[in-house]
Amino acid sequence: MHFTELSDDVIDHILTRIPDFKTYTAAIRASKQFYTVWNRHPKSTLRAVAWNVVGPALPSALRLVRFLSAAVHHGEDASSALKDEALLVHEDIETGHECRLLQHHAQVVQKLEDLFSRRNKDRMSPTSRLSEVESYRFHRAVYRFWLYVAYMKERRNQDDHSDDDNVLLPAQDELLDCAPLLDSFPSDELYEIDRVYSFLQETAQWILHAGLVDMFHGIGGGTLNETVLIYSGPETISVCLETRIMANNNVPLADVLGAPHRFFERPLGHVLEKRQISAAMLDERRPKAIIDSVIGEDDTCDACGAPEGTHLWGTTNWNLLKGYFPPRDMCNCLEANLPHNTVETRPLTAAMAGPVKNFDYNGMMEEMFGLEPDENDTWSKDSWYCLSCVKQLFRRRFRKWLFLWKSRTTGEVQEDCWYGYHCRTQMWKRAHAAKLNVSLGPAACSAAPGWLTIAASHSASLRTNPRRWACNAQLMVIAAYTRSSGTECAVFTP
Repeated sequence: MHFTELSDDVIDHILTRIPDFKTYTAAIRASKQFYTVWNRHPKSTLRAVAWNVVGPALPSALRLVRFLSAAVHHGEDASSALKDEALLVHEDIETGHECRLLQHHAQVVQKLEDLFSRRNKDRMSPTSRLSEVESYRFHRAVYRFWLYVAYMKERRNQDDHSDDDNVLLPAQDELLDCAPLLDSFPSDELYEIDRVYSFLQETAQWILHAGLVDMFHGIGGGTLNETVLIYSGPETISVCLETRIMANNNVPLADVLGAPHRFFERPLGHVLEKRQISAAMLDERRPKAIIDSVIGEDDTCDACGAPEGTHLWGTTNWNLLKGYFPPRDMCNCLEANLPHNTVETRPLTAAMAGPVKNFDYNGMMEEMFGLEPDENDTWSKDSWYCLSCVKQLFRRRFRKWLFLWKSRTTGEVQEDCWYGYHCRTQMWKRAHAAKLNVSLGPAACSAAPGWLTIAASHSASLRTNPRRWACNAQLMVIAAYTRSSGTECAVFTP
């Protein structure tokens, strides 16, 4: 069948199934036949596309967009835009700015849903595995929390510009002005918003631990913290997941005034207390507020047997590791004095400093699993491990992997340091650390000419100076001997 032979009903069906506004606009401009069909009922067609973009949470999304649009018009009371969601179910969608905001917000919420699903529903899938009902709950709750922080900011701005200088309310009492917005939702839907808030808390902590935002970033007379990130809104959280923001950068959409203490917990607690819902009941309902079932909920660690479920680590989620086990903590798993050697550790921490997509975490873990096994090692790249066992793996193999990574990235061949990773000079003398390889164990290092003399004098000095003995207790030369193949040394720690 030729394109021109399509019936109007078929074309209408195609138009109402278009997944985004950009394609929708292109379609009605590219074909006169499409334009003619669209022009018969443009409003219902546009609303159908908006539903495709946002999903069943469209009333919540539309309420947010219209409040934000009203807030940017000076002199307009943004609160008047807070129509009940039920009244927005059949309202027409405005073209242009409203469509662009709906599209943009939907992309932000979808990114957050993918992460929420990965950490709470199915750790093996990088994209959302939430059911339709679970996805609807999540989207609706994100839009509502987003509206809540926007509403609170607008009220603070209005208070700052108020002419009534005689009325000064305590900060915590001002927060209760926002409680009616939360009180407008049923309790089950309040649990959903609370679950989204706790998820954003976890994500903000991940961002800070991963070093994607400078924790000493000055803002609002203080420093950037998880409260400021959450108060800035879901879009800020989404942006921070994909970039690195340091002190000389602006935090997107962050409020220059900072964030009020307990800006969500206080009003929520007020509403729950009025409804006679205890904190214990809220804690009990939170895990199941959005998700009905968890894939792999009872899975255990393949090394120690701990029942960690979605908190296990393996092939599909290594790239999320650095927010729970930061690069600096990884380097602290190195033996002896290596953690204090910035020549060894700084290149790696710098390589890991950016967004997770900039470093091959899966490749790092596969190479660590592929190293020659230690005694009684049972590590496998196809297994799943709790965080404690992952740290144990790093203590056993990270040094060997770091040596290989450094050799591969720099191409340098260094002479071995006699003391290996026990070398104390590496901690304070950068030139020594840069010149010699200190990544090997002392017993594996080649002994230099004159070793016996050095060992003897060092040992004698320790015997006559107990304080020096204490300072050098990490490295004692017990024996040195010569074989026909050359001089070797045995080094032990007392």
